[in-house]
Amino acid sequence: IYYTDTSKHIYKTEIDSEKEELLYDNLEAYNLNVKNGYAYYLDYKDETSDVVCVCRVNLNNIAEREIIKELASYSSYIDVVGNWVIYMDASETEGFIDLVKVDGTEEVRLYTLDYEEYYQDLLEDDYSDASVDGETNTNVENTVTNEVVNTVVKNNNN
Repeated sequence: IYYTDTSKHIYKTEIDSEKEELLYDNLEAYNLNVKNGYAYYLDYKDETSDVVCVCRVNLNNIAEREIIKELASYSSYIDVVGNWVIYMDASETEGFIDLVKVDGTEEVRLYTLDYEEYYQDLLEDDYSDASVDGETNTNVENTVTNEVVNTVVKNNNN
């Protein structure tokens, strides 16, 4: 079992063991995902930066982390799906959900929410649900279903 503690360090333990092994204590790892021998997580670029990055470390040889993607804003969501990392990010004018290959070589935009358009739609519709791709949704995360992610991953898994 891999986990982060309250100091956001990466640990490893066995289910039936009280022993824990500190694997990584550089900076702050949060939203940990383990897949194919790597730990993927969010972390600050360095000790003095407020830039959040999608990072990974090889669990068999934790020498140093790889920064896969620098984000435009603080993010609290990542997940590893196949050979892709899905994450949420935002700018001053829009929020988006993107995929980046686990090695950082390719990116795909899954969803964009234009804030001005979204809030204008809410005002015009008397605070009704916003429409995305013809479907009514009350939650942005609900617009990216497993089916959509799997389709994008499958179509871009070259």
